[in-house]
Amino acid sequence: MEVRIRKAPSMLQLDEKLLKLVSLFHRHIFDDILKLGRCGIEFSPEYSPTPLLIVPLRRSNDVQGDYVLDYRYLSEDIRNPPRQPDDSTRRKFKFHESNFYETVVCPWYRCTEQLAYYYVAEVREFGTW
Repeated sequence: MEVRIRKAPSMLQLDEKLLKLVSLFHRHIFDDILKLGRCGIEFSPEYSPTPLLIVPLRRSNDVQGDYVLDYRYLSEDIRNPPRQPDDSTRRKFKFHESNFYETVVCPWYRCTEQLAYYYVAEVREFGTW
């Protein structure tokens, strides 16, 4: 997944259900992945002078290539920890560096312990640090 910050070309109207999903997504990014909740930062968009929410977008199919809210991704339960893949899935796995470079990953083998998210800044071909 690639992350870029873009200003929406127009206002997006959210009903109560969609606002709750967007808020959960935003909270997941900042609390669970970036761990900013531990730094004393509280999620209270209703009290913020600039109440911005981070949302997942996808490129639309129109000619202009604008972005639209990715409802499918937003509705997935992204707060569930990764599950251990079965042996068949693991055998079929093909590593492609481009799928991991500059991403946040959570190893499946840590799903029974405390979850740990890692930012992949560099993929080393040989050895470990």
